[in-house]
Amino acid sequence: VCLYGIFVGTLFSLKEYKLWHYAVFILVFLVASYAAKLTFAHNLIRIIAPEIVDSFKNGLASSGLSQTVKECYISNILNTSAMKKIPFGRAYAESIEHISYCFSSLSLIVFTLIAFRDKITALVSFVINLFATVGITVSDVFNINKYDGNGSILKNVNLPSFLNITSWSLWELFTGFFIGFGIMLIIALLPDSYTSGKKYRSESLFNHKSVRFIYHFLFTAGFGLLAVPVRAFGLRLADTLEGFGVITEKMNDTVSYIIIAVCGIIAAVPVFLVLKKNILDKNLPVPVRSKPHIFSLKIMPAYILLIFVFYLLPDPELINYVKGIKATILPDNAALILSVCAFIMFMVIYLPVRKRLLSRH
Repeated sequence: VCLYGIFVGTLFSLKEYKLWHYAVFILVFLVASYAAKLTFAHNLIRIIAPEIVDSFKNGLASSGLSQTVKECYISNILNTSAMKKIPFGRAYAESIEHISYCFSSLSLIVFTLIAFRDKITALVSFVINLFATVGITVSDVFNINKYDGNGSILKNVNLPSFLNITSWSLWELFTGFFIGFGIMLIIALLPDSYTSGKKYRSESLFNHKSVRFIYHFLFTAGFGLLAVPVRAFGLRLADTLEGFGVITEKMNDTVSYIIIAVCGIIAAVPVFLVLKKNILDKNLPVPVRSKPHIFSLKIMPAYILLIFVFYLLPDPELINYVKGIKATILPDNAALILSVCAFIMFMVIYLPVRKRLLSRH
């Protein structure tokens, strides 16, 4: 999130950033995070959540391992997923990573202020990080509201009934809402001199058209428009097929990989042809015959619709409805109902705004 916040900040900064600047940002972030992972993060977790340390220590002992919790983490620092096989290993690894990334985020913000003297980029990144922190934490109420053990911070809290719903989907939905709201808010409140859009750049970072073609095919279109939605589609469709009994749980991963591969190749063909025509044949500086911000305005509703449809695919309540099984309104459908409402509200708000913005260009 911090690297993303820094990137967003540079889009509105009056300073001009080049590729090597972003490489420096990434390097500082990684150095700070690994410095924390190798040193003080392990001491800090003992103060913040000693029960995690004790539980993982017992997990190591029960697994016949003589390593300390710190030694185990460092030996698996490049493959922390291996710690999932040890009781409480995942909890310990993720806690260390959260502390480390928090430290690296703060380090990067301070570095931006000192090295580049860029208050706007640092401010934007800080606000986005702040909303991510608050959003993820507050939304956790939908993960822990049913816990009544001594370790639960909600043990003696009487939540209203509309919040007393345990749902991973609601945690995801509200986390996204808070982060999205924070990004919107900081951009909206920045002075017009930073957000007026008068200095939109259409020239490419790469002069050589072949390099430009490869870059846009792999990253702009390949990652943004293909990899993310195609992967989501494959995973969700496999879950849907499992929900209807077409495939078994053991077949889920294999089927999803096949769907992703096939759909990825199919979707890549028209993208390849469009980029070839615009960049290789016509030597345009951009992937399509439109400035990036105009193209983004036009394609956003279709992109959001696509993601929304993928979200609905494996919903268990929809599957039960198709099967003829009576579904409950709440709490099982809370995430679905809120997602539908959010989608409708987005379209109602965005489409008139888009029309107004396009009329100015």
